[in-house]
Amino acid sequence: MEHYNLLYVEEGPSGLYVLRTSEEDSLVQRLSTSPHQNIGDFYSNVPSEELADRISQILQKASLSMEIVVVNQGSFDESKADLQKEYIIKEKAGVRIYLPGAGGTNQHKQELYQDRSMDFLEALFSDEKEGSLQIEFKELVECFTEANVRLEELTREIKKGIKELTDELIVAEVLRRPKTGKQVLN
Repeated sequence: MEHYNLLYVEEGPSGLYVLRTSEEDSLVQRLSTSPHQNIGDFYSNVPSEELADRISQILQKASLSMEIVVVNQGSFDESKADLQKEYIIKEKAGVRIYLPGAGGTNQHKQELYQDRSMDFLEALFSDEKEGSLQIEFKELVECFTEANVRLEELTREIKKGIKELTDELIVAEVLRRPKTGKQVLN
């Protein structure tokens, strides 16, 4: 079982890194002048040498519009990257996901990369051990489930209210209409 960290790096070799936790410190030292954020950790049964191919398979199944290219770190040149492709770069201790077409502010880029990680992270999670990302993911799923239940309750209440209001409007319309026909007097 592998223990990974998910890091977002803004500059230098930017992108989203999925690295064995034991190697995170060496990357942080190497990027000491580059702004970065450790998003969290997780456990996986996918070995680091298979990580790039596994993520690529997961993303291809998601049938996203971008072409996904898996390359080795030594053969990748960012200056020649195609803006319409997504790169999964094999690193010594994991992978770097690079979206050369990601534009906007650093905050926007970070959100884009974090959203992208949601497309593959759950499929990498181990059932045996949990890291901070697995715990946060479970909490997020619970929140969505609770919100969905509440939304269904509100929808039922609204439908009931609409029916009651419709019934009242029908009764009011009937009472408002002038009476027609002959009246029989005794």
